[in-house]
Amino acid sequence: MKNKSTKHALLASVLSIVMCFAMLIGSTFAWFTDEVKSGMNKIVAGNLDVELEYSLDGTTWTAVDENTNMFKEDALWEPGYTEVVYLRVSNVGSLALKYQFGINVADKVIGKTADDKDIDLSDFIEFGVVEAEAIFADRAAARAAVNGNTALISAGYSSAEGHLIAGDKSNMLALVVYMPETVDNAANYGTGKTQPSINLGIKLVATQDAVENDSFGDDYDANGVS
Repeated sequence: MKNKSTKHALLASVLSIVMCFAMLIGSTFAWFTDEVKSGMNKIVAGNLDVELEYSLDGTTWTAVDENTNMFKEDALWEPGYTEVVYLRVSNVGSLALKYQFGINVADKVIGKTADDKDIDLSDFIEFGVVEAEAIFADRAAARAAVNGNTALISAGYSSAEGHLIAGDKSNMLALVVYMPETVDNAANYGTGKTQPSINLGIKLVATQDAVENDSFGDDYDANGVS
């Protein structure tokens, strides 16, 4: 009986040890532990911000807003009169962008000739937009630069699509506006009659460009809007 009891005790001990190992293997308990934490995965929103600047000398640049008048105050336009304004687009945000700008007649006043005929200045003043590496030396150079690439102000203008990465600027563009020498008394308003005038509007539109990448490529913002 004693041997039998001893065998039962040994068997029970072995079974207990086996069960302990099984419990340890199946549990999540461990004597040695390790972990990795990262608290530096910052998420920052991108910023789309475009700026149109103008200059009269190619050196001093001023940001354009809705109240900017880029032309000479109180200028009296007549045949041969020419003005040049230099423009550039700046990406002052943190996201790459694509842009396009247009020129149109924002507002106008119809004048009257001495014999009471209507005068619409937008049908007499021509303009052209051309890329320029430096400012023009004189009126003749400015007119020659846009020769063959001009239109009446009334026709308006739409630029080609441009692309700028964050912090970049476009090449300098020259906006050349003039009244051709061929204009006659059809644009000459009569004394005491309504003086014709036009307000030239410039609109710059920018949208996201498909440049930045996420985990799947650079096309997540391909259909981005301004």
